[in-house]
Amino acid sequence: MSLQKLPILILGYNKLESLKKILTIINKNKFKNIFISIDGPMHSEKINARELREYILSISRKHNYKINILKDHQGCKIAVIQGINWFFKNVKQGVILEEDCVPDPSFFRFCYELLNKYEKVKKIGQICGTNPLIRTKTKYSYFYSIYGGIWGWATWRDRWKNYDPEMKKWPIIKKINKLNKLITNKFDLIIRKIQFEKTYNNKIDTWDYQWTFCKLINNYYSIIPKCNLIKNVGFTTMATNTISRSSFANLNLLKMNFPLKHNEKIINNQNYIDKVVYKRIKDYISNKISRLWAR
Repeated sequence: MSLQKLPILILGYNKLESLKKILTIINKNKFKNIFISIDGPMHSEKINARELREYILSISRKHNYKINILKDHQGCKIAVIQGINWFFKNVKQGVILEEDCVPDPSFFRFCYELLNKYEKVKKIGQICGTNPLIRTKTKYSYFYSIYGGIWGWATWRDRWKNYDPEMKKWPIIKKINKLNKLITNKFDLIIRKIQFEKTYNNKIDTWDYQWTFCKLINNYYSIIPKCNLIKNVGFTTMATNTISRSSFANLNLLKMNFPLKHNEKIINNQNYIDKVVYKRIKDYISNKISRLWAR
């Protein structure tokens, strides 16, 4: 498979301007295997979502995009899951981008090379485009973590097949305290347990905590680029989940250099995790203070 035939899935709903930026990069680099999955309409739909659907339909034939428009509005959880399931019914591996995750062009080659290199290395669960620290000092092009973000990522069909949106294994994992053996950062451990409990009980409408859970219980590692390759521009009033102020928003885009310098030693980079957790704590405190002052 050539780089231009790399399968790419875009998940969309109502952020037309950022989606246009993604498609401009894709078309400029002549990628030919593009899938676009769009959530269905709401009864009282805003014009943004309708415009996005109409735009995609108007250009899909010209660019030979493969389109999946859900009949009814499903929301961010079900729409994303159905979109990714549809994608992997058609391909064995590929890149996944949500409509507000704008990549540096080097992100695609980074994913392409590592999807092929680690296709049969089953302990690798995904390849990430986001490095929330922007740059990590290392002599290699990437490193490994038990965590990995979903703001621009890639994986394989056989890894995704272990994904369970209902998290049916959570009660037994909680009972045997398996997370205590996997997560060494105590604050992170507390937060993850809360997230997983709420997700299992359908108190959080999301799909990505389930993917994090899947990676943890299957002992999957994520590949993290040494420099950030994705800018999430979705922290706006139009967003479904990302509306709080965040130091993770609009991260500086950097470019990956090639040829890649491979890191053959697959071990968890705990220092990276601790720094990301610290960054999340600062965001949490900052948002709490902001809400108090707003009262």
